[in-house]
Amino acid sequence: MGKVLISDIIQPAVWLPYVQEQIVQVNRLIASGIIYLDDLLSQKIAGGGAPFINVPNYSPMTGTSQVLSDSGDLSVGGISTARQIAYALARGDARSVNDLAKWRSGDDPAKAIGNGWANWWTTDEQAILVAILTGIFADNVTNDTSDLVHDISIEDGNNAVAENKMSGTAVLTATQKMGDAKAKMAGIAMHSQVESNLSILDQIETIRDSEGNIVCKTYKGLEVFVDDTMPVTAGGTSGFKYTSYLLAKNSIGRGEHIDKDTGFESDRDILAGDSVMTMRRQICLHPYGFAAAYAAGDLAGDTAANTELDDEAAWNRVWNKKNCGVVAIVTNG
Repeated sequence: MGKVLISDIIQPAVWLPYVQEQIVQVNRLIASGIIYLDDLLSQKIAGGGAPFINVPNYSPMTGTSQVLSDSGDLSVGGISTARQIAYALARGDARSVNDLAKWRSGDDPAKAIGNGWANWWTTDEQAILVAILTGIFADNVTNDTSDLVHDISIEDGNNAVAENKMSGTAVLTATQKMGDAKAKMAGIAMHSQVESNLSILDQIETIRDSEGNIVCKTYKGLEVFVDDTMPVTAGGTSGFKYTSYLLAKNSIGRGEHIDKDTGFESDRDILAGDSVMTMRRQICLHPYGFAAAYAAGDLAGDTAANTELDDEAAWNRVWNKKNCGVVAIVTNG
């Protein structure tokens, strides 16, 4: 009996759309509405132009209504554009499988491979998003007087008191930085240590379905997203400082393109007995209201790496802060 090859069990035309769909389904930030599936971003990526794509948009309209008069005309206003430039990211992954039995443990080995990769890519996208948020808030501290950062941490983290840790007061104070736009905040992303501290205090509410499965967790009405790639820095004296992010619905745009010919490829090393698989994607995660500040020559590679996205030099804010949808909270736990 001949050996079953990867190419025998995966049809890219069917398999790639399945993987894309699974990535969307398992991403809680997408399901919650924090991340918006922006078809325009996907179209821009598919059209080329990496490492940057232009995001056509208009600045939110301002002003007040005019009093009508039978002896005068209305004054004509306009609507201005706010030039947003997003990073188009080309990312790939390669895997080698020596024994296909592990993939054939279920009824559908192609589905097993797809599910595994979908979960892996979702985790990878979260790391990209954390890098982006780290960068835009570093820019905010340097260039916008920290007007979207609420920092209550101290350098001697081991001796931090309640006022230095995550609390309802901290959340309310942070959301107030959005002024009368604060009601649109819908979620909070935090490190597991912060979530654990709040759980010990019985402040995390767990929502379950009719079968007892956890649907989501909430804190002060905000959906909680736990991610240990969230920024953690050592205190100057002791302990740690944790950065959490308040996020509004539709505050992050997401686009994706996978080439039907090169998005998935497989090969066989007959001497080693290895089946090799590669997957290549072009993706964009863009915080609305911000713009890429790098020029092409500033990047070490063809597209931006996470270690470049998390730098303050990578971003500029181009909208009024109330029209953006992100706020940072820095605590000692």
